[in-house]
Order: sequence, then structure tokens, then C-alpha cells
Amino acid sequence: MPTLAGLTVLAVSRTPWIYRARLLLEPESPCFAGHFPTHPILPGIAHLSLALDGCRELLGKGASLVALHGLRFRIPLRPGDTIELTVTRPKEAKTVRFELRRAEALASSGSLVLADDAGA
Repeated sequence: MPTLAGLTVLAVSRTPWIYRARLLLEPESPCFAGHFPTHPILPGIAHLSLALDGCRELLGKGASLVALHGLRFRIPLRPGDTIELTVTRPKEAKTVRFELRRAEALASSGSLVLADDAGA
């Protein structure tokens, strides 16, 4: 964790059902290149990549994404932001919930439906 370049892991905690990571979005991260030059923000696909990385960390193996439900982008994440990723998996469920926050503000959230081979 993470597979995206330009992120620094500041802290990680986990239980069998919850994974949390505090991350710094480095200002020089290539994730921001071209999105957008004068006011860079973390692209939505990077939010999903972080969520899927969190799923893999929680499950301890690969996670194949089948569907997304209730995906919401609420506030932009910018270079230099410290964010917290939380991934929660109910017992024996194939759906994993994620949230990305900047301080107390919810930046994005949704549910990821994983393939049977993902161990969910």
C-alpha cells in the first residue's frame, strides 16, 4: 500500500474487519499531472485505486472489482493534503465500504462489490 506514486503512508491500523491508513498526498505526485494545471485535484480514479488498495490490505490478497454502488465525490483532494482511508467489511460480505476523508470532511465514499475470488 499504496500503489499510486507520490503518496506517503503516515500510519496504518487494522482489525479483521476494518483497515485504516493515513496518507500524505505529496505535492509532486504524478497523480495530479494534468488534472488540472492551475488547480490540481486528485482524480476520481485515484480515489478508487486507493479504496481497492485498502481492500487488498484488509483481505491480505488480491481483490477484483465487480461493481460500484453509491459512489460519491464530495470535496476535492489537493496536493499536500493529509487524508484518511477507511475500508470496512462486514463479516462474510462481498461488499466493502470505503471512505476517504480530509480532516473531518468526507471527500469520497462508496461500496465496492468484489469478485468471489477476493476472499470477501
